[in-house]
Amino acid sequence: MVIGKGLLGSEIAESLHACPKTIGTYHERLKKKLKIKHGAELIRYAVPWVEFRMS
Repeated sequence: MVIGKGLLGSEIAESLHACPKTIGTYHERLKKKLKIKHGAELIRYAVPWVEFRMS
């Protein structure tokens, strides 16, 4: 999950060969699913998840 690596939406889009608008939609869907209001909260949620998966 690249959001947990601190990449910008445009960088995520490039790495996944997707449109930046698509990545924005994915972010919004994740926030809604996780009941998170702000993008910073989503990143705080994602970073420990990525660290756990990498160990």
